[in-house]
Parts: sequence; C-alpha cells; structure tokens
Amino acid sequence: MKPIRVAAFGAWFFAWPVVSAAQLTYALPKGARDVEHSAIQPKVREQVAFWIQEGFPSTSAVQHYERVFAGWTPCQKDGDTDWYSFPDARDGHQTFVHELARFWVSPNNGTAISLFLRYESQREPSGGKPDNSRQVVYLVQHRSTNARKQLSEVGVTCDKGT
Repeated sequence: MKPIRVAAFGAWFFAWPVVSAAQLTYALPKGARDVEHSAIQPKVREQVAFWIQEGFPSTSAVQHYERVFAGWTPCQKDGDTDWYSFPDARDGHQTFVHELARFWVSPNNGTAISLFLRYESQREPSGGKPDNSRQVVYLVQHRSTNARKQLSEVGVTCDKGT
C-alpha cells in the first residue's frame, strides 16, 4: 500500500492508509470514487479521501455534508468564504491548486470536522479555472476535549462561541 496525502486543519502530510473496523461512518456523496480511509492518529484524527467528477466550481460535496452535519455548528476560517487558488511545489513538481474549506463542530464540542474540496492543475490555468474536473475531497475528523478551541488555534471560528 502506498502513502496518501493527508489534510489536517489546513496542513498537508503523507500517511499510510489504514483500513480498520472503526472507519468514519459519515455518508459519502453520490459519485465518490477511490475512497481511502486513513487513521492518522487512531480514535483521535481520521480522514476519508475520495474524488468525484465535478466541474469547477462545484460544491455538491459541501451541500451533501451540510445535510450530514445539519445539527452541528458551522465554522469558518478567517477570510476564507470562497474558492482560493495557489501554486504548490511541495511534491517536487509545480501544480496549481483551487481549494474550498468548510468546518463543523459537534453539539458536544468533542469532534471537529474539516472538509476540503480540491482541484489540481499541472500549470496555472487560463481563465482562473482548473484544467480538469476531478475534484478531490478530504473529510477529516478530529476528536478533542474542546474542538472549538482546537479549530480556533488555526484561525477557524464557530458561530456559537469559541
């Protein structure tokens, strides 16, 4: 099994996919392909990654998870309300990334969810759009004694207090 790229509160690193009985149980959106689960820190931080065929700037995965986490508190990273773009050369080759992030905290403040939708292009796209329609989705679950505080440490604020 090869390592996969993992998102955690806006940071990226590599981890080995782990298939376990305690995988995340949140429903996947229609069309999810190549689903991979990573136990970054078992029972504390886990991630599900998959991709869907959706043209930019599709937010169907966001809409899906807004329904899944309807009873949770929505949160927002300071200044990030829409898609943002940036060059990325961390893997040794230049790519151009379009990304959208959303966050939620459970009613008991014990779990934070980070959702990242991401398109990658091999070069800076003309017209500001990715050169493909492969949207990679990362859903990261982090358990904590104070999830709001955990998110606030990376610039994410929640509607119902911090």
